[in-house]
Amino acid sequence: MKKIDDRQFNSYQDHLGYFKLKPRIPLNYKEIYTEWKENNSVSQPFLYSEKNKKYLQRFIKKCDEFEMSFPKEGLLLDEIYRLKVDNIKSFAQMMLSIKNKKDNNVCNYSKILYSNISIEGKETALQYLHYALNKKNVIEHLFHPELKKIHTNYSAYINNDLEVGVYNKTLRFILDQKKTVNNLILNSKEIKKEVEKELIKINALEWKVEIKNVHKKNLAVNQIKKVIIIPAEYSLYETKLDSIIAHEIHVHVNRAVNGEKSPLNILGVGLPNYIKGEEGIAKYIEIADKEYKLNATFIEVYLGACYIEGELDGSEHDFFETLNFYFDLWKLLHPKKYLQYGDEKAYEYAWKHGFRLFRLTSGQEKGSYYAKDLIYLQGLMDILESLEKNPDEKKRWFLGKYDPSNEQHVNLLNEYCL
Repeated sequence: MKKIDDRQFNSYQDHLGYFKLKPRIPLNYKEIYTEWKENNSVSQPFLYSEKNKKYLQRFIKKCDEFEMSFPKEGLLLDEIYRLKVDNIKSFAQMMLSIKNKKDNNVCNYSKILYSNISIEGKETALQYLHYALNKKNVIEHLFHPELKKIHTNYSAYINNDLEVGVYNKTLRFILDQKKTVNNLILNSKEIKKEVEKELIKINALEWKVEIKNVHKKNLAVNQIKKVIIIPAEYSLYETKLDSIIAHEIHVHVNRAVNGEKSPLNILGVGLPNYIKGEEGIAKYIEIADKEYKLNATFIEVYLGACYIEGELDGSEHDFFETLNFYFDLWKLLHPKKYLQYGDEKAYEYAWKHGFRLFRLTSGQEKGSYYAKDLIYLQGLMDILESLEKNPDEKKRWFLGKYDPSNEQHVNLLNEYCL
């Protein structure tokens, strides 16, 4: 079937569509973790392979040449493709910056590709901290001198005149959903069966689910190969699987499947900068359409980014300082577990959150981090805002990979009556 954008899409695929280079974890990941845990220090930077530098340089040059083939004044569809090329060029430039040890460039390119901290985002993160500080299980454990000291330190980051429960629309949306606990644990084979059922429901018949002996700790979706990988040793609670299916299958896979069938090829691979809107939809569906047990990781990561940029205390911070920030935060959020089990869980939590924010950088430069994980909270805020302005747009959410809060994306769909 000939599609509206066959000319642009085929040209894009021929020139740039093969680019599949992915960031890798640092070569000395384990050594740094061991040093931090055993000596409470991070003396060495993260190191990355320098392979593919020349390939990236050639690819960026090719992007520049190909970008010129799309007229700057003309069809909106041509402009969309020109921006898509610019998008993938920014990703390649970020990858090259990793190999050239340019942390500030990695940070800036990741913000271009994903998101910056916003005023509302900072407000939401700080209001969440206010909510956490005032939870009953936190207050009743402040007899412990260390927890009391941490509570005092973190209270200094927020406006303590804020009333408990008087929060903005984003945090109210998150906190007002049903909370449920289900202790039924599913193994990898049971998870595979459930995921396959959901793929059939959304008519993703070309997709496969495979169980593999991999080091990854989570279910992974590969859109290019149309496969979902489940680690052989993977297990999780049934309610957690519901959230994962809502997020990964009903949003990411579903939008890819429908986008490939749409009159526009590009809706299958994604409009430029679509990812923030898609993750916002995924968070919205995950929270609103299921009995939801709050997983606040996406807010806590945003809070950490605010800390790194100096939005909390006026000073920028590096990886080591951020690890200690999260180390104390875990104790504060989980005082009962801390008093029962000690520091071990705090180490795991701090490393997981801190590394998410500093992966792809050296970790040594204050204020320079990888901003990708800001998209979950920022995307949710943008989606809630777009729903207020145009609730009918929700009917088109699953046509393909676009951002409903992006006016240019909406105009493109309107232009072709989609």
